[in-house]
Amino acid sequence: MTRALDVGLARERTSLSWTRTSLAVMANGLLVMIRHEKAFPLPVAAGLAGLSLVVALLALTHAALRSGVVRQPDAQIGAPTWRVVTLGIGITVLCLATGVALVGWS
Repeated sequence: MTRALDVGLARERTSLSWTRTSLAVMANGLLVMIRHEKAFPLPVAAGLAGLSLVVALLALTHAALRSGVVRQPDAQIGAPTWRVVTLGIGITVLCLATGVALVGWS
């Protein structure tokens, strides 16, 4: 007996949301670089941009891996994995670093 395929699009929407998250993080890093180019020293701006890129790549990697799981009809999508926890920590560090840079150099 085979399982019926999930007819809803919730899995696909979740996968797409991870892709949007990675694009939003990259855009945020770019906006911080453009808007505060004169306020930050170059090493601070480059560090924030690099951290933003790393976090965005983590989100994009997770999106790609999750997309592969979504397309498997019998796949069980469980609780958050180490990738999600790492991404959450990365976004938290990025927010804190950006806040410290804005307060310290603005």
